[in-house]
Amino acid sequence: MEVTRLERSRRYVLCLEPGYGPLDESQLNDFAALVHDRMTECVYPNKLTSFHSDVVPEPVRIVPVIERGREALEEINVKMGLAFDEQDIKYYTRLFRDDIKWNPNTVELFDIA
Repeated sequence: MEVTRLERSRRYVLCLEPGYGPLDESQLNDFAALVHDRMTECVYPNKLTSFHSDVVPEPVRIVPVIERGREALEEINVKMGLAFDEQDIKYYTRLFRDDIKWNPNTVELFDIA
């Protein structure tokens, strides 16, 4: 048997005090934001019947830090929402361009973010 995908899930049951009606969509979204990591997890508001997805993952891209320096990191930081701060940009520019002389790919940058 070949394994093509492995999933782990969590399900939350909210028990409300008597007299409180069901949560509205805004309240459910607020709760979901508190208990899941939007970078690595998905919220499924309805029961899944399959894990099949038509989503095509983005291709892995090389980020030209050696050629373009911090500008390349600043652009990919915004595009991918990596949340690198000024110190991170300086550190990773020096690390990749000067120390290890390596253009990182988008997977590597996502991992270190």
